[in-house]
Amino acid sequence: MLILLNLLNINPMMVSLNLILYTLLVCLFMNMLKGLFWYSYMLYLIIIGGVMILFMYFTSLVNNEKLFYLNKNIKMEFFLYIILFMFFFLIFDFYLNYEMKDFFMFLYKKEYYFILKSLYMNLFLDLNIFLMLYLFFTMTFIVFMCLSNLIPLRKLN
Repeated sequence: MLILLNLLNINPMMVSLNLILYTLLVCLFMNMLKGLFWYSYMLYLIIIGGVMILFMYFTSLVNNEKLFYLNKNIKMEFFLYIILFMFFFLIFDFYLNYEMKDFFMFLYKKEYYFILKSLYMNLFLDLNIFLMLYLFFTMTFIVFMCLSNLIPLRKLN
């Protein structure tokens, strides 16, 4: 979303912001249509935890540099996106009657039982192992970089 507006300026903060917004939308969608409240809550907590860990890695590498934004009205755009999504969900909820909601929830609960059961099975195993290895190697390399100099990468004044 926001990356499309700032194609010339992609930095870790913008990617993290997009990931958080996308996660919020997916969680809202799962809550409204599918009725999977606990699953969306767990997904949100896991993604936010991963973003916080990646933010910690990036702040240990970059020394208090100000991020340059080409667009000066980023707060206004973020606010407009939030209003747009709230309006979309309000209209979507208004036009979707309760019988359709019950029917969708019945279908999705049957299908998602099998998908949730096989989340860590053979189908998604490669992706899960790749993500785990990525986080592990990133953490290991940053620790080795800090240990090689015997000082933290970020200077404390």
